[in-house]
Amino acid sequence: AEVILHVGHMLLALPGTKLTDLKRVRSHPQALAQCQRYLGRHGLEPEPAFDTAGSARDLAADPEPGIAVIASELAAELYGLEILDRGIEDFPFNYTRFFVIGLEDPPRAQRNKTSLVFTTPHQPGVLYKCMGNFAKRGINLTKIESRPRLNRPWQYIFYLDFEGHCRDPECEAAIMGLLRCSSFVKLLGSYPAATTPVPDNEAMALE
Repeated sequence: AEVILHVGHMLLALPGTKLTDLKRVRSHPQALAQCQRYLGRHGLEPEPAFDTAGSARDLAADPEPGIAVIASELAAELYGLEILDRGIEDFPFNYTRFFVIGLEDPPRAQRNKTSLVFTTPHQPGVLYKCMGNFAKRGINLTKIESRPRLNRPWQYIFYLDFEGHCRDPECEAAIMGLLRCSSFVKLLGSYPAATTPVPDNEAMALE
C-alpha cells in the first residue's frame, strides 16, 4: 500500500549543546536538502550521512563537539539527544511517500495505483509512443522518473506510476501496448492509493 506522511525535521545535538556551538549538521542528503535554507541562515555546513536515524545513533555513540543531526523527535528520545530546534524544514507542506511491501497482492481498493519499470530502445520518439498507450486510454500518469542503467552508458530505466489497477481492462491494454514498443517491462504491482493529506491552504501554496 501507499502511505503519505507529513515529515517534520528536528535539529538534534548532544545534551548541553547550544545552536551557536554548531559547525556541521549530518543527515540523509534528502533531509539536508529539505532544510538548506535553515542551514544557510545559521552558517551550518551540511554533511551527508546514510540516513536520518542512523546519524542520530552515530552521534550518540561517538560524541563529537560542534556536530548536530537532522532527525525525528523519536530519534532524540531513543538516543538521548537534545532537540535544539523544531520544524526546521524549508517548507511546512513537506510530505514523503512510503510503501508497505509484501509478497502477496493487496486487495483491490476503490482507488488504486500501479507501478512498473521499463526501458526503451535508443531511438527518437520511442518514449512518446510508450506514453501514448496511456494517454489514448485516458489513464493518468502520476510519476515518471529516469535512472541510468548499470553498465549501459547513456541508457536509462524509467519508473512509472499511474492511476488504476493492472487488471483493469484499460490498464491491461496500456501495459500490453507498452510491451510492444519497449525493450523491457517489469510490473512492480498494484496497490491502494493513498489519499494525499495536504490541507487546502497548503495545496493552494503548491500551485
